[in-house]
Amino acid sequence: KIYAPTQGFVAYYNEGGGRWMMSSDGQIKEGATVHEQQILMQLPDTTTMIVSLRIHEAKTDKLRLGQAATVTVEALPGRRFTGKVTKIAALADSQSGWLNPDLKEYETEVTLDETGDPGLKPGVTAHAEIMVETVEQALAVPVQSIYTKGRQRYVFKDGGSGSSYVPIELGAIGTEWAEVRSGFQAGERIRLAF
Repeated sequence: KIYAPTQGFVAYYNEGGGRWMMSSDGQIKEGATVHEQQILMQLPDTTTMIVSLRIHEAKTDKLRLGQAATVTVEALPGRRFTGKVTKIAALADSQSGWLNPDLKEYETEVTLDETGDPGLKPGVTAHAEIMVETVEQALAVPVQSIYTKGRQRYVFKDGGSGSSYVPIELGAIGTEWAEVRSGFQAGERIRLAF
């Protein structure tokens, strides 16, 4: 008999490497032959839950330890969990190199603040947003309104009879909005670029 050292649940270990294994020969079952030092089962510690992410090399310069993150889990729609970045790999992960040798991703971990939800289990699919910068009291435009030519960025300023493009200087750029440092004033109308 094997007794668990703590309360929780058991995850049977699949020696063949998880979902890629087509046969069940590596699974522990009644009558299976085991050997010394073989892993039979795992007892996940759910007191601290970690979201493991892979961040593209073009975005790693914005990552810092301790940054706040928001996590949603597919199995728990409507729930949002908070956490912090606790690990950023020093070297790119070459695990998916055979699929795309040019793809360089860095393994990053976000440790969740709250882990008491019974639906939060190891191995579930999660989506994480890491807060890399906060900009307050700034003029912003939708990223769809920005036109780039060479190294200069422009917006189409709405005039009485049409529009003209004016050069602007941008600050922080997010997925939906971009900070404008100079080029036009608040209240002026612009058009979306296409």
